[in-house]
Parts: sequence; structure tokens; C-alpha cells
Amino acid sequence: MPKSGLEGMVVGESAICQIDEVTGSLRYRGYLIEELAEQASFEEVAYLLLHENLPSSIELQSWREELKSAEQLPHLARRFFQTIPASAHLMDVLRTAVSFLGMTDSDSNNPSHEANIRKAISLIAKIPLLISGAIQVRYEHLPLQPLSQGSFAENLLYLLTGTIDPDKAKELGVSLNLYAEHELNASTFAARVTASTLADLYGAVAAAIATLKGPLHGGANEAVAVMFQLIGEPEKAKAWIQAPQLC
Repeated sequence: MPKSGLEGMVVGESAICQIDEVTGSLRYRGYLIEELAEQASFEEVAYLLLHENLPSSIELQSWREELKSAEQLPHLARRFFQTIPASAHLMDVLRTAVSFLGMTDSDSNNPSHEANIRKAISLIAKIPLLISGAIQVRYEHLPLQPLSQGSFAENLLYLLTGTIDPDKAKELGVSLNLYAEHELNASTFAARVTASTLADLYGAVAAAIATLKGPLHGGANEAVAVMFQLIGEPEKAKAWIQAPQLC
């Protein structure tokens, strides 16, 4: 039977992700993902992906300071959140906010590698603030300011929940590391297609977020979360799965 679509076809090459054909192990720039997930912070993994090597202790400190210095939203971006309908989906807000950031960045259309690294750093630092702003609008929460100290995962968790839990922050950090290299799924492919037209980085990221929202991609996680809420207790799971309305 002939293969359909792009099955079996090479559509791109990556210096970031390597999968061992024998063991199936995944590596980020040569480092086993199991080791990175267990031992590295998200800041270290982000540095590795952008700069091709893990940072030294001095480089890591400088990198964290660089991220912290890029953590503030432009005034116009803060005003943007005042225009969002409370009913807006959080992913729609994030997608539009990323695009809006591009319009406030005078370097947005600079295609050089150096400029794209600066824009990537800016997005890494600012996206937690964008997500937090979307949550504030949706649930009418009071604005939260980033933590002055702590890891990226701790700061993100605080901006999402208003609380700091070291164990949950560790779990979030591991999740961020595992998702940091996203292979060539639909959202990554959408970003690459957009970037291949020489569209700006903000446009490529916005395209990826728009694709990620779909119920056949990242939106499936949202549906699972709703399912968990409907089930409520573990002992009710079997009856819920076997319910006639699901047939």
C-alpha cells in the first residue's frame, strides 16, 4: 500500500534533536533527555538549545540576569490586556499577545541570527507574563509581579497560581525541559513553514500557538483536563468511561 502524506519523507534536518534508532533515546544537542530532565533547570536547557552548549556557572548566572532584565512588558502590551474580552480563550490571548509584542519591537523585522536570539530571549522572559495577564483578565485576578528571586519554573508557577510550591515547581521544570524540543509536530511544523517565508519570529511563534490550540493537538490536553474535572474521583473513572453517552 502506498504511503500517504509525508510519511517516510525527510522534511527537515535538526542539529538540536537526535533520536537513537536502536535505543530510541532522545538527546538535546548530544545530552540525554533523561539526564537533562532530572539534573538541569529549564534555564540551562534553554541556554543549551539557543547557544549549543550547557552554560558554566558564570554563564548561567549571566543568562539568568539576561532573562530577568527582559522580563518587563512594554507599556502598550500592558494596556493590550485591558482590551481583551473576559470570555477570550487563554490560547487566543497568548497568540495575539505574542503578535502584539512583535509590533512593539523595533527589531521585529531584523532577520539576522543575533536579532533572532535577542527576540527569542525576550519571548522566553515575557511569555510567563503574557500567560499571567491572560489569566488575570479571564478570572479577574489581581495583577502579579514576577518574583525577584527563584528559578524560571518557580516564577512561572507563581505567575500562574499566586503561590510557590518547590515540589510543583520541580515538576513544572521537568515538564518544560521535556517539551523544550518539540520535534516536528503540527505546531513546530507551522512555525517552520512560517519562518521559511522569512516572516518575523513573532509571526512564526504566533502561528505555532494558533496551531497548538487545536483540539487535535495541544487542545486535546484541555479536553483531558475537563474530563478529569467531570470524573472527580478515581473510583468514578470506570463508570464514567463506560457511560452510554460516550458510545
